[in-house]
Amino acid sequence: MKISYLAWKRLLTLRNAINILNIRLGQETDKNSIKDSKQLKEILITTEEWDLLESLVDVLEQFAEATDYLGGSTYCTYSIINPFIEQIKADLIETSSSDSLQSLPQSPLSHYSTQIINQEINDDDVFADEDLEIQNDLNLSVNQTDDLLNLVKIRLHENLCKYWNFQDPNALLASLLDPRTKNLDNIPAQVRTETIALLHDKLKELKLNYESIPSDSTSSSSSSNKYKNSIFTRFQKSKSRPKTLDNEILEYLKIDEIDWEDDPFIWWRREEKHFHYLSILARKYLPIPAASTASERMFSNARNLM
Repeated sequence: MKISYLAWKRLLTLRNAINILNIRLGQETDKNSIKDSKQLKEILITTEEWDLLESLVDVLEQFAEATDYLGGSTYCTYSIINPFIEQIKADLIETSSSDSLQSLPQSPLSHYSTQIINQEINDDDVFADEDLEIQNDLNLSVNQTDDLLNLVKIRLHENLCKYWNFQDPNALLASLLDPRTKNLDNIPAQVRTETIALLHDKLKELKLNYESIPSDSTSSSSSSNKYKNSIFTRFQKSKSRPKTLDNEILEYLKIDEIDWEDDPFIWWRREEKHFHYLSILARKYLPIPAASTASERMFSNARNLM
């Protein structure tokens, strides 16, 4: 899909140059230029098809941006998978109309649509890059291009729901621990409640593991024994009394989400003392990479060095 996006985007950049070439070839009188002009006119797409191509590039652009972002290795990516997918699904369904698809004509458009949609979307890998063989003898009208655009959007939405359904508590736990996405927008209330319950269970398990580790108490001195039962010790104990797990979670959920540009790792380092167990769990889930792109890039660079 990304290859198609890049190819079509480049083609749109060359649109004016192609039109100028078509005009200049039509003005030439030598045989080669006349032959080239005839061949160019045969494969030149219509204005409606240019508009369709531009609309398809706009639709695929957010997929390309998400792919590039999730392939990074120097920032948090795993927790952003669900927000990205949910936003893309919302944009697709908002700008498409299923009503207009009910009147799709049984014309060459149906073959054209099937060819593109099946190869580009309904493959085993939904986002596999495919070399498309676009038929050039189709002159699509405005209504046909609109119908085809809506069809592409709806098929993309359907396959996102089918293959990339991250509305599961285990998959959403990282998003809940990310202070940028902890509100879990666009997630059903029931799933959000289950994710918070899962977070509570994980924290409870983490706390039990930490409490089972014997603490190092060999550093006591005579000066500390002197004030062991004094008012100063009791004051310090009351001051450093840890929060309960429920209070820690509730207080974290009440805080406003941070800006998208902020670094969640820096935020958790700053709030580590405030949310002790949550920060430990965040260090476990947030560094998980969303894709293997970074590893593949590393091996590719290593091969070049060798």
